[in-house]
Amino acid sequence: MIREGDMVLVPLPQADGRLKNRPAIALRRMPPFGDWLLCGVN
Repeated sequence: MIREGDMVLVPLPQADGRLKNRPAIALRRMPPFGDWLLCGVN
């Protein structure tokens, strides 16, 4: 279960088309669909 402030890994596409897990922070759950607003971390 994801909570606000959790660090998560998100699969993002790279320039070569492969997916790479990148870190992000879960900021807020967005109703009505239950999607999450994320902030990428470098």
